[in-house]
Amino acid sequence: HPSAQALAAAATADGGRLRFAGARVLGDRVQMQLFRGADGEAYPINALRNAALRAASTSHVLVIDVDFFPSAELHDALVAQSEWLLARPTAAVVVPAFQRKGDYRDFSDEKWKRKLGAADFVPATFAELVDCLAAVTCIVFDATWNRDAHSTTKSDSWVASTSRDLAKQADRAARTVAAAMRAPAGKDAPKDLDGAGPATPFASRRDPRPIPCFDSARYEPYLVLANTPAVRFDARFAGYGKNKIEQITRLRYAGYAFSVLPLGFLVHAPHPWSSSKRRWMKQGRGEHETDALYKNAAADIRRGVDRGDGANRTWLCDS
Repeated sequence: HPSAQALAAAATADGGRLRFAGARVLGDRVQMQLFRGADGEAYPINALRNAALRAASTSHVLVIDVDFFPSAELHDALVAQSEWLLARPTAAVVVPAFQRKGDYRDFSDEKWKRKLGAADFVPATFAELVDCLAAVTCIVFDATWNRDAHSTTKSDSWVASTSRDLAKQADRAARTVAAAMRAPAGKDAPKDLDGAGPATPFASRRDPRPIPCFDSARYEPYLVLANTPAVRFDARFAGYGKNKIEQITRLRYAGYAFSVLPLGFLVHAPHPWSSSKRRWMKQGRGEHETDALYKNAAADIRRGVDRGDGANRTWLCDS
């Protein structure tokens, strides 16, 4: 599937060699962008995201971090919503996010690669995700330490409704098989079984579920968005923390309508902590440079917004 990836490299790196190596590994459906920052500056994560967005050739994009794995059904689920998305240029469709449990913060790279390479480590299908959640070896992403970050998705309802849809499709499949076995030799089962109409693909059975309000201002889901300048990230944010939630806040007040994709998901694979994460965790909440930057950015976004103006904004549920 088409994708764009941005790579931060040292100023002395050979750009041509990096692009060649990336193309060899990732294939010709990936646009690689090389970004050179100033020596010693924090990792320019939002500038990199914007570089990837500018390079993307598709009408809609899903920006995820490199430690997330898309499910096997996700692409087909998004394609099934093409008409719905194209008719709603300010739609913000949430892809439910989960994670594999485990503490790998101090793993060596080699030990981590062996763990990640295990066949069943990251669930790829909905059935595998259900098994992983039932065994409590998977949980909602970041639910242990930052439950507000994804609580508004209502992942329990998403699992239940997707399971019901799958059960309905499985029931129809069973009845179709039974009808085929009863049919005369050389005949198939009827396409319009029991007058229910032709079967629709599982991925397109439902429209995305609307999110009328946010449980918390800390909600920061992964979104499918029309690829326009309006969804670019604030490049002032660099390094760890608060770099994605500014975009969510801006979209909320700009009138984007949030909803949840009915099929397809992401899985985060926990990994050894980066040096940026370790520095972040040593400081107290609210004491980071990016905390102050986000506070000021959010105030600028809210300034002049009138809740009574009738605009289609997504407010907090308890406000």
